[in-house]
Amino acid sequence: MEPFHGNDESSPVNYEVESDWSSASYFYSIAALGRETIHLKSFYKESTQGDSAIAGIYEDFFGIKTIFTEDEHKITLQPEADFSFPEKIILDMNNCPDIAQTLCVTAAALKIPFEISGLGTLRVKETDRLQALYNELKKLGTETEITDLTIKSVSFGEPEENISIATYQDHRMAMSFAPFCLIKELNIEDEDVVEKSYPMFWKDLDNVMVH
Repeated sequence: MEPFHGNDESSPVNYEVESDWSSASYFYSIAALGRETIHLKSFYKESTQGDSAIAGIYEDFFGIKTIFTEDEHKITLQPEADFSFPEKIILDMNNCPDIAQTLCVTAAALKIPFEISGLGTLRVKETDRLQALYNELKKLGTETEITDLTIKSVSFGEPEENISIATYQDHRMAMSFAPFCLIKELNIEDEDVVEKSYPMFWKDLDNVMVH
């Protein structure tokens, strides 16, 4: 069989690959907690990624508007002034479970009661993410109840004096808890775990904090 070489006269095609919306979730959390405007690039309004639901979720529950610049595929995360936070967050995240950890930390930081369902796959990820959330949210002062499919807040108290977040070899645990540093200083154990999916996370986080 002869190898296929294609049309020798064809021109290369430039194609921009969309960024991972789950990676944007951590910056939505920062915008929600710090009430600061953040700019991100390579995100499409008509995305096929399930995690793009983060835009609507954070607008509805935390007042973070997503402004799209179509020609450059840039987004601006714009906190709404004088936003009235909901009395409770009730949400089925079956189609976007990878952003559930971020949502729970944001809600815990703002002490907004939450009840999240559709999380069956979190038990079988890099770690048992529901159990990990249960354990680590306690350190933020948030007591929760978990089942095989759900997590809900029970009560909110004060964070521990010296918070050290265990990551359970899970990159999303490290990144989802990082924005809580806007509320209280904390340590993320095994911070290099982010190398799996987002090697530049800590540098990007520092840049956002500076600006």
